Amino acid sequence: MNYWIELGLGSDVFVMNSLIAMYSKCKRVDIAVEIFENFRGKWIHGHVIRYSLENSVFVMTALVDMYAKFGGVHAAKKLFSMTDEQHVITWNVVIDGTWELLEKMLMGFKPNDVTFQCILSACSHSGLSLLHQHEP
Repeated sequence: MNYWIELGLGSDVFVMNSLIAMYSKCKRVDIAVEIFENFRGKWIHGHVIRYSLENSVFVMTALVDMYAKFGGVHAAKKLFSMTDEQHVITWNVVIDGTWELLEKMLMGFKPNDVTFQCILSACSHSGLSLLHQHEP
């Protein structure tokens, strides 16, 4: 299905737009969306690099968010670690991407005790508490 990538056409805007239009007209919106998401993300990342926008915490947070939402958690984590300045929003994006991974895991796998330990550890490291402490 990804012949355009094998031919080196994956970065050609005209080819990608034509493929998106073709799949949409053939009622294969699922494929059109997949092409769009994979193309738009890489294109935007390339644009950020070409125009030296890596120093903007907001631009980098948007990239981390994009990769995390489209399943590129490795890329999201790598960009997160490369970001010089991290903002609470950047942390929220990474945590949200991690929770999305957990939800995907639950669709196909039954969590075990280590899974729950990892969740509790992540909550603990981020300052969250699953138990409410009451003052006397």
